Amino acid sequence: ELFDRLAVMSADLMVSTLEKAQAGTLNPIKQNDADATYAPIIKKEMAHIDFTKTADEICNAVRGFYSWPCAFCFINDKRIKVIKAVKSNLSARECGVVLDSDNRLVISCKDGSVELVTVQPEGAKVMAASQMLNGHAIPKGTVVK
Repeated sequence: ELFDRLAVMSADLMVSTLEKAQAGTLNPIKQNDADATYAPIIKKEMAHIDFTKTADEICNAVRGFYSWPCAFCFINDKRIKVIKAVKSNLSARECGVVLDSDNRLVISCKDGSVELVTVQPEGAKVMAASQMLNGHAIPKGTVVK
């Protein structure tokens, strides 16, 4: 739904910009080259989730590192790629601890917690975290690295 709205907004902006260009009323603003910076080259290790960050930072990193190199963490020494994560309302004192693993996988972070919604366990296909939990129990209190 969000992507559909963004696509419509982008199309509307493009049409309005082309109409202004055609009418000669477009007022472009030159970029200030002194403020321009280069983004660093993305490396695989940058996608390792740091649960000492905020829920927003973690969710943004998961979105930003999709599809390469793909955000990941380690649970019981198994690499888990995280395809989708959302903020959750649970909290704990320690970061990187499994808070809920009954039907969803919730891990504590700096300002609360994040729910890993879609994951890809090592050597498996992409699946809902709840499906992964059906086959591989992860006890509450497990430390996620």
